[in-house]
Amino acid sequence: MNLLLITARQIFLLLSIMIIGWVLCKKKFFGSQGAKELGNILLYVVGPLVIIDAYKEPFDPAKARLLGLCFLLGIAVHVLPMVLAKVFRLNPVQDVCIVMGNIGYLGIPLVSSLFGSEAVFFLAPFIVVCCIIQWTYVVVTLSRNKKEMSVRRMMSNPLFLAVAVALFIYFLQIPIPPLLQSAIDLLKPMNAPGAMMILGVYLAGSDLKTLFIKWENYRVVFIKLVLYPLIWLLFIYSLPAKWQMIKLISLIVAAAPTGINVTLMAGRYNQDTVLSSQLICLSTILCAITIPLLVGLAQGIW
Repeated sequence: MNLLLITARQIFLLLSIMIIGWVLCKKKFFGSQGAKELGNILLYVVGPLVIIDAYKEPFDPAKARLLGLCFLLGIAVHVLPMVLAKVFRLNPVQDVCIVMGNIGYLGIPLVSSLFGSEAVFFLAPFIVVCCIIQWTYVVVTLSRNKKEMSVRRMMSNPLFLAVAVALFIYFLQIPIPPLLQSAIDLLKPMNAPGAMMILGVYLAGSDLKTLFIKWENYRVVFIKLVLYPLIWLLFIYSLPAKWQMIKLISLIVAAAPTGINVTLMAGRYNQDTVLSSQLICLSTILCAITIPLLVGLAQGIW
């Protein structure tokens, strides 16, 4: 089946689960407190286990070398939107909204459903870079104070730690005990539906009228979901065809909607949390159109 259609199917499947979360929240069966608790389960347990599980395979020197490429692409894919934010003179919240993509909650379920667990293997370096960016660039942009940067918080991020453990397991070829593997196999399927239901709760808490009529938001979302990924697509065009999966993973990272953590960080530094929530919700809804089209375009020109 055409990759565009597969991507569209997976995106709409994920968004349908988000709608279920929205309905449950509106009917008061599932609220913000429940979403917060579920989010902690995904952040501290399920998400890390998904990453660790992707590194249980036999060591392959060729694949190990490609991890270095993924780290470099991870840096580049975050630097580009920083430049665009300055070019378009975005305010601090808009700035971090185009820099921080939803790699964890949307990226992991999407790339694993499209390419299998091997994709999470190559996605992990992008997650590490994203964690570093969150506790450096994002913190400084929102707080306007370099002293607020925290290496400790960056390194204590569960996904950052999960990648460190996963690399340790992979390079030393440490086997995962069968009982733990069975637990991982049971918990992994929670990641995608749980993440999307949380996004549904966030959407339910937004004023949809304001969300869709504020034209400035569309400008920011256009930069995030269309302009920036198109520039990135051209940037990686010349990479060898044998790296197509990595190229597509990096494109999905570039095209991902704004991450939920932006609102949490905005609240921490007394920035506009309403604006960040609007941009998260609007970009999450519209990515159902933009990501499949971008993947289809990439497949057509590569």
